Amino acid sequence: MKPDHDSPSYSPAYSVVDVREDPGRPVLKLLNLILSEGILSGASQIRFASGPEKCRVEFYKDSWRDVMTIPAVAARPLLNRVRVTATLSTSQGPDATAGHLRVSGSGSELSVQVTVHDQGNGVEQVLLQLPER
Repeated sequence: MKPDHDSPSYSPAYSVVDVREDPGRPVLKLLNLILSEGILSGASQIRFASGPEKCRVEFYKDSWRDVMTIPAVAARPLLNRVRVTATLSTSQGPDATAGHLRVSGSGSELSVQVTVHDQGNGVEQVLLQLPER
């Protein structure tokens, strides 16, 4: 039986560590939900393909699979939260930045590699590399 994500008592299995804001905020709830679903599904990567009007969320497990589409108005704060929490650096060049998110759940803590590629004209790709479990 799948969890009822709309239930007020639903709590994602994994959550971002060291977020100094209320984890009940909608942007953090969405980020934790996406991370939890990706980790629990066995995905090795989560990709946010963001454009001017929408953002596609995809999981990689043998091949890329669309998981959801988020309107740009909701995706911008979500991707900003990923950038801030991952403490990104520009060591990969002016159009790519990299960092790490710490995620906790199921009694363990995981380090998720984050890479952001700015493709110009409001288009960017954010890739979360999930550790092998």
